[in-house]
Amino acid sequence: DNSIPGDPLSDNDTPASEGMTYGMGGVVGAITVDGVTYSQVRLRPEISFWKFGFGLDIDMLIDAEGNVRKEDWDDWQDYVNKVFFIRFAQRNDPFYFKVGNIPDYTLGHGLIFNNFSNMLRYPAVKNVGGYVGINTPLSGAGFEIYTHNVHKNEILAGRVHVNPLQYTNIPLLENLKIGLNAGIDRNQYGKYPDSDGDGVPDVYDKFPNNSNS
Repeated sequence: DNSIPGDPLSDNDTPASEGMTYGMGGVVGAITVDGVTYSQVRLRPEISFWKFGFGLDIDMLIDAEGNVRKEDWDDWQDYVNKVFFIRFAQRNDPFYFKVGNIPDYTLGHGLIFNNFSNMLRYPAVKNVGGYVGINTPLSGAGFEIYTHNVHKNEILAGRVHVNPLQYTNIPLLENLKIGLNAGIDRNQYGKYPDSDGDGVPDVYDKFPNNSNS
């Protein structure tokens, strides 16, 4: 397994640093993508400053003839995918967001999403996901929206919340929070390969290489 775990400088529980922190991860080895074995060189530089965090995922897959896999560098989405993550602040701050690879998304105390990762098929499939949210002092009102992939938006989630009695000074009730959490998977077969692109995954398709059958 040559994949690299989630970015250590962007965990939700990691407090913002007053100074600058940085790190570098990497992998050198072999990997199989679409049935072809490549030599892999992957660098993961990361930097965190104040409430900002930024990481890159720079990879080169080299085949047996010494050629770099062109499919990873031939359109604009490939270059977007070189950004491993961009984040600002934490989920309890007034405004926050994160875009990129999200290995640990939790919603509804784990009842809806529990450490959900959009990196399950990484690095063969790189999902550029994201979430953005706001927490206001106005009766504790706030919201958050999430997508596992900004290009496809197949797995979506959101929440709204309010703390209507926070100014009453009534014990217990002043801490009462009311919220609504929701999540949806718009393509439950998305994790399965679909060789012929007919919308029927290979595992259920009697003719997986014929889109007309």
